[in-house]
Amino acid sequence: MYNIESNGINIKNWDCPIYRIYPLRRFKDLVETKTNGLVRPKLWEDPFENFFLKCTAICNDEPTSLENLRHNWYGQCWTKNSDSDAM
Repeated sequence: MYNIESNGINIKNWDCPIYRIYPLRRFKDLVETKTNGLVRPKLWEDPFENFFLKCTAICNDEPTSLENLRHNWYGQCWTKNSDSDAM
């Protein structure tokens, strides 16, 4: 049996509501197609969402660009705040 507490995300309150804010057209698409779409972060409108893709990481003691990840990653933004300026 799956142990939800061992997911590695360190969620302390599993009953805490979470919110996702997105355009009405995407919500309509979700209802009509019954699919929850993921978007590449490079397509997100907020330039601050992509800050980590412009960073340099260290891999095997060598500086490594994360730029190529922008073509392979997908994501969604969620928050615990019901009304957030960031969303």
